[in-house]
Amino acid sequence: MKDRLDKAVSLGLGLAATGKEQVEKLVDEFVKKGEASKADSSAYVEKLVEKGNETRKQLESTVRDKIQSVVHNQSDKEKLEHLERRLEALERRESTDS
Repeated sequence: MKDRLDKAVSLGLGLAATGKEQVEKLVDEFVKKGEASKADSSAYVEKLVEKGNETRKQLESTVRDKIQSVVHNQSDKEKLEHLERRLEALERRESTDS
């Protein structure tokens, strides 16, 4: 049961998006089918929920880092464009002064 549930829940971000109640329902189904004991199910639910929380935190961190990178790059791009405009203006002024 544990291996099948790990594989099913770990696909993509399924566990990160799955709430504790949904995980409990899934584990309860395994208990009813006799594939897990009730004593093991509570600990396993907690483990899966914790794993989901960790995955969500990692995803949030990755998204935050990517957003900061884009914002930083956009800021650098704007600075570069501003410097290019200033350089062009100086070049025009120099060519008219000559």
